[in-house]
Amino acid sequence: MNKRNIIILAIGIGLVILGIVSFLGYIFFAKCRIKSNSVKQENSTVNNLPNILLITVCSLRQDHLGCYGYQRNTTPNIDRLAETSIVFKDCYTHLPWTIPSTKALLTGKYPSAALDIANEVVLTEWLRSVGYEVFGIMGTYAVKRAKLDIGFDKFYGPKDPGNLETAQDSHTVRASVVADKVIEMIDPEKTGGMPKFVWAFFKDPHWKYLPPHPYNKRFLNDSCYKDEEGQLSINKNYYNSHGGIGQARLRVPNSGEFITDKAYYISQYDGDICYMDREVGRIISHLKNLGEFDDWLIIFLADHGESLGEDNYFFNHGATISNALIKIPLIVKMPGQHTEKIVNDLTSICDIYPTLIDLLIRDRSKKRNQFYGKNFLTQEQNLNLNSNKRALMLANTRELNVKGEKIVGCIWGKYKLRWDLSIDKKRLYDVSVTEEVIKNPNLRQKKIIHKMEKLIKNFFN
Repeated sequence: MNKRNIIILAIGIGLVILGIVSFLGYIFFAKCRIKSNSVKQENSTVNNLPNILLITVCSLRQDHLGCYGYQRNTTPNIDRLAETSIVFKDCYTHLPWTIPSTKALLTGKYPSAALDIANEVVLTEWLRSVGYEVFGIMGTYAVKRAKLDIGFDKFYGPKDPGNLETAQDSHTVRASVVADKVIEMIDPEKTGGMPKFVWAFFKDPHWKYLPPHPYNKRFLNDSCYKDEEGQLSINKNYYNSHGGIGQARLRVPNSGEFITDKAYYISQYDGDICYMDREVGRIISHLKNLGEFDDWLIIFLADHGESLGEDNYFFNHGATISNALIKIPLIVKMPGQHTEKIVNDLTSICDIYPTLIDLLIRDRSKKRNQFYGKNFLTQEQNLNLNSNKRALMLANTRELNVKGEKIVGCIWGKYKLRWDLSIDKKRLYDVSVTEEVIKNPNLRQKKIIHKMEKLIKNFFN
């Protein structure tokens, strides 16, 4: 081949390569443009975005808040928040442990073993996609340990270099430290101009119950204390909370003796709640001092409750599905809301995500079928027992149950069915006021048991 032909061939090859590169470049930029337009289209459907403060509290029973009828004055600040909020009286978590409950909150789905968080667009990621700056201030290590610390612009928690100072153990951050960081994040001068989603997770009042002074003495020897007096045993197995005190055990100061007074543990649990309430009050006061309280959407709830002897299970959570563990407070202050509203509809921790989507997105035609939860601001509950009534599925966390029991259940209307699969025992409860076992079900109630059993089988199988 002569020199002229080689030059022509080289030029031809060069033109072919240039054409391929140009074509690939066109495809790449076209895809980027499509993605950009898609994001813009999504953002174009967004309402004026309010700042959002989500407060979750670990191990907080609904019935130990004043606004839910508790006799002790444990939550004066949260009670005042409730006076200008929507108070949900019948809200539940599904598995009474932080990790599955947080998964339910972040995904809007039932937190089954099959739920792979890596395949989900979680709440924090979605909020970033619609224009939020997302902050997480975690008083517990559980969120990061479960790899749920995703979708945050800034994430603060224990056991991270330069992050939040821990207290009685390396997994726990005091409520005051959490509140300090929250106040820093909500201050408009400390962050950018984007709307903010600030998630504050308080671990107080999780065991061990060690409220700081003066909260450790706040409820000693009051009238409620005398009602709870009684001596408990200290279980030899540290991890066993059935029939006696396990992991929550405390020692008498300057002594090797364990405290066995049931009333003392409950007083310290309530002291932790009161201490946490003070710190929530500091955050609310800061918003009011900024003149922004009316403009923020505030959501307050627990991840699960705490058993204080129900089912003969003491000062722990996870092993059973008593109402003490699964019934949680949910208080929602809408922007501009100034009066209290009581909602008695059956509500779930899974409802937070789909509700926020409907609040923030104009296009209500978007399908919500992927969620187990519902929009708690628009759902209508039918009070008659029929096939359209909402049913909430429950389960214990077997890994936290030293007895190895597997318990599942269902709440349907005013009834709860608890099914101990290990011994194939079913118990029906009336939960319309308190949790009361129905010892001798009538014919209608036996039909309800059969219906709820079918609902459970269809869901878990």
